Amino acid sequence: MSWRKVNVLKKAKVFEVKTDTPFNLANYTGGCFWGETVIDLGISSVEMGFNTIGLKTELIPLGGNWYKGEIYRVPLIIGNNYNEYTYSTANENGKGERIVGDTRNFGPNFGGVRYVVKTEGCNPETQIILRFRISTHRNNIVNYTGAFTGNVTTTPIEYKTPPTLIADTFTCASFEVKNSYQGYVSFFIQNFVADSVQKVDGTLNVLALEV
Repeated sequence: MSWRKVNVLKKAKVFEVKTDTPFNLANYTGGCFWGETVIDLGISSVEMGFNTIGLKTELIPLGGNWYKGEIYRVPLIIGNNYNEYTYSTANENGKGERIVGDTRNFGPNFGGVRYVVKTEGCNPETQIILRFRISTHRNNIVNYTGAFTGNVTTTPIEYKTPPTLIADTFTCASFEVKNSYQGYVSFFIQNFVADSVQKVDGTLNVLALEV
């Protein structure tokens, strides 16, 4: 008896499926049972919301040819690292720059900063000129300069970046007060950090290949 070479047909299929919806590979190949299979998941669409800095997929075997897929988001939230600096503007007319804080290390999983400026009791003509810089180990540098007049609460200035295990630093601002003889200027600094992963709804691209 001699050996004879034959071609063995391997199954392959690409299709879409909703997250958290069980699917059977045989249903996509006319009921044919699948043998050992490699499955790769990609994201076709997802409702991930705002402040999402990462997405990942997970394949969950359910036995036989049954599977389901999930999508998880990594949200970026405001952390517990909160700092406030308050300064009196009395007799500060034309005094020039003052340093709000020094360079600070936010530690691992630092994902950026949220910066708020408030003034209270200042003259209507008071002008606060704010400057700050963010510098990270990824060489991301952001310089900001803005002027605020009178008694104001600024819209938060936010800078976000994907967190890593390496600590990042934030170089705090300087500010200049003009035309003010009373009142206070407050600076609120909060850091962003990565939160626990959350399951979200979406549609997956499924690539199945029988090996």
